[in-house]
Amino acid sequence: MTKQIFIVGAGGMGRETLDIYQDLGRSTEVVGFLEENCRQEGSLLNGKPVHDVSFLEQLKGKKPMLIGAMGSTKRKKLIERLEAD
Repeated sequence: MTKQIFIVGAGGMGRETLDIYQDLGRSTEVVGFLEENCRQEGSLLNGKPVHDVSFLEQLKGKKPMLIGAMGSTKRKKLIERLEAD
């Protein structure tokens, strides 16, 4: 079974990260984007849904892979917090 991959960040770096997966022919592995304090909840970005990071609570026990689209210090802190959880 393929692991579910979420890209943390739905800005420019997040979109570029998805582009890399598309170039590798692996875009189906990416199931969505995660944002902190998401204002785009439920919208689609390049065909993938955007969720608030709280969406991870619904995935307890499934262990999705998180790919950090590092574009800022704030994003780095969010990724560190998610790693700790």
